[in-house]
Amino acid sequence: MLQRSGTNATHIASRSIDAPLGKEKRVAVLETIGADGCGLLGAIFTTPDLNWLRHLPAVETLRRVWVQQFEQIGGQTRFRSDENIPPPATMICSPYDVETTYGRKISMWWAGYKVHLTESCDQDAPRLITHVETSRAGNGDVDVTAIIHQALKKKDVLPKEHLTDTNYAEAKQFVQSRRDYGIELIAPTRADHKWQAQEQQGFDAASFQIDWEAQKMICPAGQESSSWTPAVDRRDKKAHQSQVFGDRL
Repeated sequence: MLQRSGTNATHIASRSIDAPLGKEKRVAVLETIGADGCGLLGAIFTTPDLNWLRHLPAVETLRRVWVQQFEQIGGQTRFRSDENIPPPATMICSPYDVETTYGRKISMWWAGYKVHLTESCDQDAPRLITHVETSRAGNGDVDVTAIIHQALKKKDVLPKEHLTDTNYAEAKQFVQSRRDYGIELIAPTRADHKWQAQEQQGFDAASFQIDWEAQKMICPAGQESSSWTPAVDRRDKKAHQSQVFGDRL
């Protein structure tokens, strides 16, 4: 079974304004608009006769967008810097569809969704689309692997082998696919973009051997690591750190 992904960009209708040239002038216009929005929200949330408006979906969307785009500094409404906004996967990019998020594939950015197509690929048999899954553009492909397998199970079309792109498979997915669904998940390994591998100088990751059972790492000189420490990486994924190989590396 073959896994593919694509994009489904949404058309966002918007009303243009005459944006002035220059970053400072554009920010000034944005902050004027932001102050007007904050004033409206403040009136709704503090005026008893208007308080019922806070329960309208449009007002809640306005509040969420304003929180993401503006902040209050010294009593003034300020446009948030690029370093102070939510990540693309959670940021609202269209008031007409709050589920829409920004997505990126290599150098292409879009606002909308991703579609994941699962296709049979048995030899001497017709190729059929067995499942179509839609996810937010900002979500990783790896987030839908288990969802796709569950959907295939409900349809009673689980494959023995599932061929996917690299982005659909991490260590967790390899284990879950076999344990929960009896599926052999097959995907290419991630490329090593470190300078050692690219320039073929020094020691790249492939130069080291990992003994999972003994919880040791062996360097190219044959030295074994003296520590094996469970850790969590910056993406909250479980990892291990091995250190200290001796003095012959």
